[in-house]
Amino acid sequence: MSEDEKEDSEIEGEACLTGQEQQENEEAANMEEAANMEEDGEGSKVAEERVKERKKRGPTKMRKVAENPNEKVSVTFTNFGDHVGPGSITLSSFLGVLVREHVPVTLADWRKIDAVAKQAMWEEIQVYIYIWRAWKSRLVSEVRAAKTVAERIDLKPSNIPSIQVWNSWVRSKTNAAFTEISNKYRKMRQNQIPHTTSRKGMLRLADDMKKKSTDPSKVTRSKVWIAGHTHADGRPVKPQFAETMVRILELVMASSENIREDAVSKILGKDKPGRVRGFGRGITATKLAFLQARDAKMAEMQSEIQELKGMVRDLAGKKKSINDTETSDFGGFKEGVRVQILDWIHSGDVVVGEGEFCSAEPMYKIGRIPIGPNAMAVLVKSALSSEASLWRPTTDVLYLEEAVGCKIPWPIDKVLLYKGPAASKDVSMQTKEGETRRCKIYDWTNEDYEVIAEGVVSSSNSKEKVNNIPLGPSAVSIQVVKVFNGNAHLWRPTTDICLMGDAINEKIAWPVLKIDVTAATTTDATLPKVQVAEGRVLSTDPNDACHNVPLGPNASKVWVEVAKIGNAMVWRQNSEIEYISDAIGSVVAWPNDEIKFV
Repeated sequence: MSEDEKEDSEIEGEACLTGQEQQENEEAANMEEAANMEEDGEGSKVAEERVKERKKRGPTKMRKVAENPNEKVSVTFTNFGDHVGPGSITLSSFLGVLVREHVPVTLADWRKIDAVAKQAMWEEIQVYIYIWRAWKSRLVSEVRAAKTVAERIDLKPSNIPSIQVWNSWVRSKTNAAFTEISNKYRKMRQNQIPHTTSRKGMLRLADDMKKKSTDPSKVTRSKVWIAGHTHADGRPVKPQFAETMVRILELVMASSENIREDAVSKILGKDKPGRVRGFGRGITATKLAFLQARDAKMAEMQSEIQELKGMVRDLAGKKKSINDTETSDFGGFKEGVRVQILDWIHSGDVVVGEGEFCSAEPMYKIGRIPIGPNAMAVLVKSALSSEASLWRPTTDVLYLEEAVGCKIPWPIDKVLLYKGPAASKDVSMQTKEGETRRCKIYDWTNEDYEVIAEGVVSSSNSKEKVNNIPLGPSAVSIQVVKVFNGNAHLWRPTTDICLMGDAINEKIAWPVLKIDVTAATTTDATLPKVQVAEGRVLSTDPNDACHNVPLGPNASKVWVEVAKIGNAMVWRQNSEIEYISDAIGSVVAWPNDEIKFV
């Protein structure tokens, strides 16, 4: 199309629009003149007819809510996001008033409301508006029933300032096309089963039924639908629907809770898109399926949480019983009872001092440090040996005689009673060139020799300081490199580090009787074999690549399924996989001689 033709078409379009506007203006002027003439000639007759009409209460204005802005109405919401309860009725009425004030009836689509009106209502309410259609429908009925133009003009709402816009809307609701559509839907409504919930609605009815029921989960969609379409005595709302009600009642008890297979769907057919019977407006099949899946997942998680809480209570009970057993010999003691202090280094019962019992509670603190399990707080009264060293020395106090008059922690089995431990191994601190002094660290609180960590022995010199405290006799300093039980208590805790899990890569002091030194070269290949994971061998071809790197000789590609030691390092690290825990559900390269087939 040429530019001249475009200009001609634009001029013709503007001319058509101008002619249409003139025609509408002329029709509006004619209607106003007719209204004035009718008012002059028939004004007295209309006035007499209005006097004879019975006085009606008119639309609600919710003046009580408007007069008390500080008294907010309490409204509860269901899992579906719809309001129920006593405050819900007031809220629904209030929403209708807001719509009449802010939304003109000439609006054909709720989604096309202007931003100003939307923001004004959003500041007051944040829920859906349910009675919008009912008010608009009543206004259309009044417009169609009006006999004169003047009566129709009197029905114009205050939020439509233009007579021209109002008359245009009136013509759209009184023409033949609209009448045909209205009659079509009127016939369709005659085949619908009316509900008996009045303003309560299905959602509020379902909420009331769940509150009255001993098992709210048994209140299904079918039961709510039947209750909402029958009278209080069980009669159907209309006799012609009695057979339908009977058929639904017969299937209620045996039908599924799934809305696609319950009694209502089987008798009345599949729900229409965008709405589900028995749930009110705003609930679709997709939204309902999502909410049901969410609730099922939440119920499953709640069940798991309760199960885990039960396990925690059982473990706490077992731990308490163990602690009670360990401290049973001192449970009846009162503070101030005199005790004998035995040398914690010797295996025999060597009395090195006397004191008073203070406490055997693990959380009892001396110098802001808990004494921990299998220990007690003792007030030293006298020292019988000048060479007896403290169990946990400090920067100022190293020996028992220096602690006279002070509270000190002491092993619980070295006070009054002594149960001899198993003979300890002879631990040699001598090493050869090219070897490291790796060691297993045993739990000092029991005699089961439970391995709680691994480390490297740094020194056994009694004058070596750890955290500014000398080691003392029968102790070593260890660099912790791997932790198996992070909740194990340290032998000499500090204000910052109390548990083994906090001491990774830190230097700590430990009893020499509670370690097992094993000479080993710097490569981990000569260490005792420990299972770090479980998986499946996928390939042993040297040319096969794993993470873009060929396997090479004496190597396999392994699919890792279960990690036994999560912080064990993989054989060939990359940017994504460094530890075994990173390789779960992935492949790694591994030496053939380090794989055990089961």
